[in-house]
Amino acid sequence: MQDGSTSLRIAAHWRDRVRGLLGTHASGRVLMLVPCHSVHTFGMSYALDIAFVGADGYVLQACRSVPPRRIVSCRRAVAVLERAHSPRHGWYRRGDVVELGRKVGLQ
Repeated sequence: MQDGSTSLRIAAHWRDRVRGLLGTHASGRVLMLVPCHSVHTFGMSYALDIAFVGADGYVLQACRSVPPRRIVSCRRAVAVLERAHSPRHGWYRRGDVVELGRKVGLQ
């Protein structure tokens, strides 16, 4: 991502992953779903920016402005980053590296 670090919330429990950003207000906060390789936007009231991350930390696929009522997936992903779509802020691109202070479920 071009603009540096950002606020990140990790959803590692199945209940948190199923809920994702559903029922939240659009904000710049990023949610990491781990383990995860597929997400849906059913029930969302806003579009999402989504990035699929491989076990090596590289972004395998990035999607901007995914509208409600869609399913997107990447079979090789072990984690997904998602946030409310923000046209004014940069987002991950294929080949970017996601770095965390420690690996959380990315093994």
